[in-house]
Amino acid sequence: MIWRMLSVILVVIPAIVATIFQLNAWPFDSYPMFSMPTQAETLTFIRIAYEDKDSRLHWWKPHYYKLVETFGQEAKACFGFAPPVRGRRLNLLFAKIEHCIANDPAAKDAVSICLVKRCFKSDEEIGWHMVDTFVHRRPIARQSRTHS
Repeated sequence: MIWRMLSVILVVIPAIVATIFQLNAWPFDSYPMFSMPTQAETLTFIRIAYEDKDSRLHWWKPHYYKLVETFGQEAKACFGFAPPVRGRRLNLLFAKIEHCIANDPAAKDAVSICLVKRCFKSDEEIGWHMVDTFVHRRPIARQSRTHS
């Protein structure tokens, strides 16, 4: 009986109060990714594409879909550093991407890797649309393609 009273006092009543007053407090708060509204104009992310031998660009869709998001966040962090550190970190990032692309059968014809910054813009004629900007392009090293 005492445990039921304690659970009501410690869990149910605070949950009802948090819901009624729309309080954002632990343990009743949202996941961090949904806790704050984001303005579309400030939302940017980096996508990874590869270029084939015919100079066509393909979005990279690895088997592990989170790789693109993970590498994109790492690339975004790289561009926040000063040039000497940025170059070293980008080299490490591209080495990781090359390793993964070399093991991806869909990207077997890839000759270069491209980092593309995607953001959203609004204008009166078109409305909302995506704008892609090339941030960095690097040819794939030959030794990473020979072992596959």
